[in-house]
Amino acid sequence: MAASSEDKRTVTCERDKAILWLNDRIGRHVIVTCGYDVGFDAWIVGFEGRLRHWSADWQGTAVLAVPRDDVLGWFKVDDATLDVTHLPVVYQITRSEVRFDLAHGVTVRVTSTPW
Repeated sequence: MAASSEDKRTVTCERDKAILWLNDRIGRHVIVTCGYDVGFDAWIVGFEGRLRHWSADWQGTAVLAVPRDDVLGWFKVDDATLDVTHLPVVYQITRSEVRFDLAHGVTVRVTSTPW
């Protein structure tokens, strides 16, 4: 099935919108990659699994008693940790992907899969 024009549309936005995008995909399978643009995306590291918020591991504990901005963008992908709390504020969002541009062609991408 071909992607719709809305799937292909890219939006630059603030960190909070990127975190909302991630929160909207809690429980879904995602692929996280960090790569470098060398004319194509060369992966440096990647992992995949079910996206969940870090607090899911701390339910019923005092850790959750006070809201904390320093962990606002902290997520878990199976056993791996994804922390986007302090990433630069240039983000690209489509319906299926959020991209964090780090520096000099290095990006972190989170892609939501249909399964």
